[in-house]
Amino acid sequence: MTTYKGIAAATRVLSHIAGTALDESVPGVPVTIATPGPDDGEGRLNIFLVEVSVQPNAPGHSLALRYLLSFFGPHPQAELAAGAVESALHEHPVVTPADIEDALANEPELEGSQLESQASPVKITRDSGSPAELWRGLFDVPYALSTLYSMSPIVMSPS
Repeated sequence: MTTYKGIAAATRVLSHIAGTALDESVPGVPVTIATPGPDDGEGRLNIFLVEVSVQPNAPGHSLALRYLLSFFGPHPQAELAAGAVESALHEHPVVTPADIEDALANEPELEGSQLESQASPVKITRDSGSPAELWRGLFDVPYALSTLYSMSPIVMSPS
């Protein structure tokens, strides 16, 4: 089980995995964690947590986190970044305790999340929803190349 820091820790892990893929394949493309804003012409991957839902048939207080990953920048940089991240997340469907420890090593505010010690492994899956629908409903900015991913279970401790 994870503490109240589990949601933020999972987001950082996703950012770390994606950022490592970008560093190796499309150097110079940073990762931001924020509400998507307008495309400023600079390449970047933005990760936005759009939904936290309870998994009703899972043990304990299990959550699923749904993320919108948006790729900004000129052609072909945005597409190259999307390809690199898609490949990395497809090849990395289960987050190991070592992945979590590596991602949180320089994040003192996330120390003690205990995400790495929960019994059920965290899985990263491609979400079948439409990112374009999210953009239309949530943002007053032009659509950017986007994908949806989920991480689960994030098993929260009672206190």
